[in-house]
Amino acid sequence: GDLVFPNRKGNYEGHDNLMKRGFLPACRRAGVRGVTWHSLRHFAISCWIEAGLQPKAVQVFAGHSSLQVTMDRYGHLFPSEDHRRAMDAIAREVFNPLD
Repeated sequence: GDLVFPNRKGNYEGHDNLMKRGFLPACRRAGVRGVTWHSLRHFAISCWIEAGLQPKAVQVFAGHSSLQVTMDRYGHLFPSEDHRRAMDAIAREVFNPLD
């Protein structure tokens, strides 16, 4: 298929060039330090979990080789059923206090 971010010649852009010419200059202009591709990936996966994606969907989107890899790294971010029930009860009280 077509590349999402091809180089000027329409070919694959190497990691080093992408970092030196695109990502790092953009971070400097934004005044952001310490951000890496890995931290952006971790942030994206955490957002998918926060949005309620099921563990198997997160595994597939993240490209992990197994669900175990996903759960070993991100399992602590998936809310338990007790946590969900407690948060739902709090939300009902806060947003529907007269019900």
